[in-house]
Amino acid sequence: MSDSVSLSAQVVILAPFVAAILGLLVARNRPAGALISIAGAAVSLVAGAYVLYAIHHGPFSPEVPTVGPLPLGQLKMPLNLLVDELSAIVVVAVAIVGLAVQLFSQWYLHDDDRYGVFVASVSLFLSAMFLVVLSGDLVLTLIGWEVMGWCSYLLIGHNSRKESANKAATKAFLVTRIADLAFVIGLIILASGVSTTSITAVIDGWPDLPAASLTAAFLCLLIGVAGKSAQFPFHDWLPDAMEGPTPASALIHAATMVAAGTFFLARLFPIFVLSDPARLALAMITAVTMVGAAIIAFGQSDLKRMLAYSTLSQIALMLSALAVAPASVGAGPGVLHLLSHAMFKALLFLAIGWLSVLVAGTAAAKMSGGVRYHPQLRLPIAIGLLALAGVPPLVGFVSKESILGAAYDNVTELGSLSGWIVLVSFGVTVVLTAAYCTRAWLVLTHLSPADEAVRRASLVASRTVVDVSLVEIFTEPAPGTVSDSSGTPGQPAAEVEHDHGHAGIFPGARVSIGALAFLSVVGGLIIFTPLVGVEPHLVWGLAASSLLLILVAWLSVRRMAAMNSSGDAADFLGARRIALFDRGFGVDGIYVAVVSPVVRLARIVVTADRDLIDASVRSTVVATRWAGAASERAHTRKPSDYLVWLLLGLLVVGVSGVTLW
Repeated sequence: MSDSVSLSAQVVILAPFVAAILGLLVARNRPAGALISIAGAAVSLVAGAYVLYAIHHGPFSPEVPTVGPLPLGQLKMPLNLLVDELSAIVVVAVAIVGLAVQLFSQWYLHDDDRYGVFVASVSLFLSAMFLVVLSGDLVLTLIGWEVMGWCSYLLIGHNSRKESANKAATKAFLVTRIADLAFVIGLIILASGVSTTSITAVIDGWPDLPAASLTAAFLCLLIGVAGKSAQFPFHDWLPDAMEGPTPASALIHAATMVAAGTFFLARLFPIFVLSDPARLALAMITAVTMVGAAIIAFGQSDLKRMLAYSTLSQIALMLSALAVAPASVGAGPGVLHLLSHAMFKALLFLAIGWLSVLVAGTAAAKMSGGVRYHPQLRLPIAIGLLALAGVPPLVGFVSKESILGAAYDNVTELGSLSGWIVLVSFGVTVVLTAAYCTRAWLVLTHLSPADEAVRRASLVASRTVVDVSLVEIFTEPAPGTVSDSSGTPGQPAAEVEHDHGHAGIFPGARVSIGALAFLSVVGGLIIFTPLVGVEPHLVWGLAASSLLLILVAWLSVRRMAAMNSSGDAADFLGARRIALFDRGFGVDGIYVAVVSPVVRLARIVVTADRDLIDASVRSTVVATRWAGAASERAHTRKPSDYLVWLLLGLLVVGVSGVTLW
């Protein structure tokens, strides 16, 4: 079984990688590109599921070789994969989301002339994430980490004809690259301490090494994690990443790039718990992010950007679990929320993406009443928002209560400052999350009195039998259908899809949303299995308090919405304040203020290099060229008399020497 597990682990990574290469080769052939990309994700899911089954039902070797060790003198670089319970369950979650995204993209990008390039980029992105998850070597982790950064640039900037998409992609690339510099330094410290890049050796060796060096390594790693996971102060790139197509947003936000930092720290958790300063730093970063992002999410005028800010807050929650969980609890609560968030956030992005096609936009004003007009989306969106808010018995409730239990254990067992910071910020975040989820649902279900009257009249008319002639049957659209430029003649009004060029969601996309909704409902049962290594631990008092806070937030936001004709509770903020929320409280301005002096200094250096240093070198070339040209003009191109006599003398001496010798 060990050999089959090793082969399956390699297939998990190679299948989407091969799909990416083949997909680029047939990028202009849409059916072939769709088949290859979906097949690559499906093969990874099947192989990952087998790995998960095998490691729980038989002996296996966790170390899986790849290209073999690299001979680098004193530094050992085995380049192995590491297959265990942690990596296996995360692989399955990533594969589920990846396959759902590929199936949904086939429909969502139906009219996109660059569809083949997009799905090939998604396949490469998945391969890189699988490499990070299955990596048993710091170098392999870094390779997957960097490839994900490049793929995110391609996916966010997919609509390259839009200047805003290009700017968002560049911003994401630059912010994450800056943070990755510290990440690389942290990896170097870890590897140099034990003279190997093997993650297993790093975990085994660092407990006996200086704590100060370990703290320095993790502080550097936390900067890289904060950049990749869009945590404060690197958080502002992720909302702008909404410029990418909705499937790309679902992939990046749900289970890949922004969750990679959580997985990596969970992998190193046995030595991360040894550094209290690093854990305190992570607790403070996540506290600021989870509360700040939840506040900004409530005031967003665009529901897709609201989901982006909710991602910031939820990633902070799963990272905070790693900051406070005692060594006896382990990384399980953080990993559980990673899995939970992957399901309900992918569900929300894809369902909102489906609705955005139907209503031609993602702005709250555009989506107002959306699920009333398109009831097929009522259930999946309701499940996603309830799971996000942490309402039982959905998966979000189970994972969030697990984090709350870990924070409570920290406070009662260790009494550390980190535990108190996370516990308090968690309580505030529960209220804010329930508030913006309630606001979103009320917007999606709101109908103005006039719209409600029209809707009721349509329902009454649909129940009325009308006599029509045979000619009218073939010349007039049926009641409840449309025949204007925004839809296909005779198409049901609930299925009109504006600006999309085709009607009816594909079965694969519909099944993907249904599967994610199902997992969001029953996924919490995983805590009763050995798949995540988390003991069911519910602190009843804290659970009851969080549910009470959710109820208070729901009632308050519902009251605020009822006082507005628009049905949007955020209208109480006013247009100017909503604009401030949309700008993320002006963090972009801080970025510009910090970066501008660096850019000006860089321009000065470039100017000095070009106009002073390079100019001085070029001047010698010019002077030499002028001197050569002047000498060439002064020369007669005829041999002088003394040169002729010199040559004759040399000839005579040479002949004499030969003959006389």
